[in-house]
Amino acid sequence: PSLRRKMLGNDRAPDIIADLRRLGALEIEAHTQIVLCPGVNDGTNLERSVADLAALYPAVQTISIVPVGASPRLEDWSLGHSHIELVAPDPDYARTIVEQVRDWQREFRKRHGASIVQCSDEYYVTAKLPLPPATHYDGFPQYENGIGMVRTMLNDWARTKRRLAAAKGAPTLRFHNVVLAGGTLIAPLLSEIAREMEELTGATIGVRPIKNTVFGERVNVSGLLCGKDYIDQLGGDSPDCFILPRASLDYFGERFLDSLTCAEVEAALGTPVAFASQWSEVVGILVQGRRPAQRNATSNGALWSEPARGH
Repeated sequence: PSLRRKMLGNDRAPDIIADLRRLGALEIEAHTQIVLCPGVNDGTNLERSVADLAALYPAVQTISIVPVGASPRLEDWSLGHSHIELVAPDPDYARTIVEQVRDWQREFRKRHGASIVQCSDEYYVTAKLPLPPATHYDGFPQYENGIGMVRTMLNDWARTKRRLAAAKGAPTLRFHNVVLAGGTLIAPLLSEIAREMEELTGATIGVRPIKNTVFGERVNVSGLLCGKDYIDQLGGDSPDCFILPRASLDYFGERFLDSLTCAEVEAALGTPVAFASQWSEVVGILVQGRRPAQRNATSNGALWSEPARGH
């Protein structure tokens, strides 16, 4: 509890384990997250955190371990206020975390039949390690926290590639030259898959890594990119269509984090803009043209806000 209070900057923060026990007694299940700060709550502190949380299974269904992501302003505040330096994981550190989590997963699957603890995709991508199979994600309950997004994308591409390879000739395209944009973390992997898709479809598919100037370049995932950064960094391109990550939009598929709308970004770029979550959707855009972004498949608690949208 003392370490948690220090990290939260809140001397009154309650004992979270006691709170989770109470939720379990009320038959309420929880999905938990550890924001890992190198040199602060890793090592023996992480071992204790995982052990304490896993001991509450099945009340605690999952434990996600994600790297701390912070803007320069928050980094300065954390160092000055709590004397905690927010360090990004390097490849060696990421590899250590992945290996540590694999050991816990083997133990928990043997004991409970579930992995329970997962580490975010960022650790695997940073360490350049293969991701676990889909079965190890226990139904992807922490997908929106970046746990299993890359595995889902890779599996979708494997299925899409098989369909394209089995077809007689390349598909008839509506868009022949597109640019895919996304966070700097995933861009190298997107580029690899884009080259394969070009061979199978005959399309020209460029990939543009977008730096996050709003929250800082260290925040490198697609879901936290704002409309302004897409406008500023894609303005010099002129493809048939820009394909942006659906994760950059809100639940309704209407606005970016900086409140710019899809229509405003499209008008600023002067080029059609489409949104995709998977490679199969990219093929659909190449063949059928632009489609408006759809709502998320799951609500994540957003449905409560729908009635207010009519006022």
